[in-house]
Amino acid sequence: MSYVLHCWSFPSPRSFEHAVEVFKALPRSGRTQNRAFLELAHQLIARYPRFDAANRNDPSSVWSNGIPDGITESAAYDVHIRSDKVEEVQPFVVETATTGGLVAFDEQRREVYLPGGVTLTTDGRRVGRHLGLATPGPLSATLVERTLTDALLPVLAADGFEIDRSFGGLSRAHASGTQALRYQIFESSPQLVAFDVEIVIVLNAVKKTMEPLLKIATQGREKHVATASGSLAKASRFYRMEDAPVAMQDDASLRFELTSVEALRSLGIALRWLVIDHLVPKLEDWVDVEGVAMTLFNTGHDWMRSVGSLVRNTERGVTSALIGGRLLDTRRCGGAVTGVLLAAFARAPMLQDVIDAAYRDAADHTGPALATEKAKLDLCMESLRSGGFVT
Repeated sequence: MSYVLHCWSFPSPRSFEHAVEVFKALPRSGRTQNRAFLELAHQLIARYPRFDAANRNDPSSVWSNGIPDGITESAAYDVHIRSDKVEEVQPFVVETATTGGLVAFDEQRREVYLPGGVTLTTDGRRVGRHLGLATPGPLSATLVERTLTDALLPVLAADGFEIDRSFGGLSRAHASGTQALRYQIFESSPQLVAFDVEIVIVLNAVKKTMEPLLKIATQGREKHVATASGSLAKASRFYRMEDAPVAMQDDASLRFELTSVEALRSLGIALRWLVIDHLVPKLEDWVDVEGVAMTLFNTGHDWMRSVGSLVRNTERGVTSALIGGRLLDTRRCGGAVTGVLLAAFARAPMLQDVIDAAYRDAADHTGPALATEKAKLDLCMESLRSGGFVT
């Protein structure tokens, strides 16, 4: 038995019903051979070259109507897949066709796959499970940033995000502050790109207090960067994203490590769904101090989870320690003092515990850093007392 995917270049349908109309009208369009069909066939047989007409039960054969050649007298090209190979081959055909700018129409599943990762169904339009974007090699930091921007921006644009080249990622402003996703490249070569996508949360109320506090306590050495920050690498571990290429470093920090363009394509799809399913709802929570404070200080599995383990080789053998993580922290945002401000502004019931922990953290520093951290906290407490947040 044969499973057929119909591919064409234009017009791009607006709905599943429109796709059916377009497909029926293509034979009357007067258009025939398309070079994109030849390129599609070339890529398909590069992955699955075998077809044995004399032995159709050959387990290595995936095509049911000869090896695809891309040649047709119609405005659409049909790809025939053996029915017992559909689960394996159909996603590859869809990805290859849409990456090349073609529409892929699956009558059996009643789905239409468009370039850019959009799927049309009888229920409407949604983000698909295919990337649908060209990823020309070789692997590089530029390719990673461009691919992830093209994958994530359509998902985030509806919520006000835009490309922010000065910031190095995507950002949006809202009534209480700014939210952004910023690319951090740690290593780049054709063999390996190590990077993260930093989540940056800026709340104007905290910034207004932090900037003069840091100016005085650090004699201008530190400036307010953000209210809280996280990363997509941490979020992928936090939400147990399967097969995410995340590595933990010796300092317990996390980063993505890609070794191929195919790995980049898979990650682009996975991060798109991570953003849809988890990040966008969280971003709506993080538009005020209460939402950020809840993420930072609430207890329970929904707020604090294991994100991996740190393994070390010692003289006594191998030791391993589980590393817990929250989606946000304030370590790179002015230190523990930022957490104190957030807990106070949110009227968090654990404020005194947060204050005590902040002073303990400050005591772990030595030399000038100890004096700086203590000065920050003392100035913060003075501000909170004058504002009536603490007595």
